Amino acid sequence: MKTNNDAPYDLFSKGYSYYVFVLLFILFMFDYIDRMVVVSLFPFIKQEWGLTDTQCGLLVSAVYWAQFIILGRLGLLFKVFISII
Repeated sequence: MKTNNDAPYDLFSKGYSYYVFVLLFILFMFDYIDRMVVVSLFPFIKQEWGLTDTQCGLLVSAVYWAQFIILGRLGLLFKVFISII
């Protein structure tokens, strides 16, 4: 007979755990691909706009900080972070 003390680490079903894993994997994969696409276009952006390496780094940093601020605000608005923590 299985009691609650037998497996305290089984908080969620195995299917749900795989589902969350796949979603997180896809999310991180798209994040990585997005960064690589932006960085791979730097030679063309530098040539077109006449930017230095430092300015390109600041440009990509500004884009990602804006993304995190906007998505963070939306997450707080919809109470997403409270459910994660």
